[in-house]
Amino acid sequence: MPTLEVTLNEPVYVALIQATRLSRQSADAIVQEALDVFFRMAPQPAKDTGRTPSATTWRRAKIHAEAEAWRALPDTTRRRYSGEFVAVHEGQVIDHDFDRVTLHLRVRGRLGDAPVLITPADAPAPREFQMLSPHINVM
Repeated sequence: MPTLEVTLNEPVYVALIQATRLSRQSADAIVQEALDVFFRMAPQPAKDTGRTPSATTWRRAKIHAEAEAWRALPDTTRRRYSGEFVAVHEGQVIDHDFDRVTLHLRVRGRLGDAPVLITPADAPAPREFQMLSPHINVM
């Protein structure tokens, strides 16, 4: 198997080490799984420009996949969290809480900036949000 050496910035390295402890998997296995998910979910380059989609596009696709995974769970499982917010990552409920902010802070503390769906367990249908933010182009 080919070998690739990768240099990670500090936050990514810390998140990787935390993931190895939580999942009881090797760093190699986690990185391989993350790359598999990335390549499965990342849209192909546009034919006219040859550019790949932005990180925002990939994160949005990941959140949509997590929402589909949440909705695919049996009703009995989803009802277990009635009245709470759930955090879904890699297709699994990883945490839940009655307070969204508390849940968000706890999940970010464990997974860093990884895309995680946080949604009300009782949400009746898919909800879509558009978040606008200013972008500064440096030339």
